[in-house]
Amino acid sequence: MILQGLRIAIRWFPTFLLFALAITAVGAVIGLVAYSLAGPALDGGRSLGQLAIKGLQDGAFLAGIWAPGTAFVLCFVRAHSVRVKRERGQS
Repeated sequence: MILQGLRIAIRWFPTFLLFALAITAVGAVIGLVAYSLAGPALDGGRSLGQLAIKGLQDGAFLAGIWAPGTAFVLCFVRAHSVRVKRERGQS
């Protein structure tokens, strides 16, 4: 029973990592765009390149906080849908 649970966890771990990395990357891109568009009006002391780097850092950091939990929930939702499809196919 423990080995079966371990196999399931190992099978879903790459999906978890993919979701977490994708969420972090999207957050970084959103931060880059937001800082690049709003930064010159709000923070005139920095260059556009500095704003872009700061946006990447802040966006990745903030998305990185939410990414593991969101990825965990997405894996559960996907596993549930796979299980429901499998059970409907066997019935």
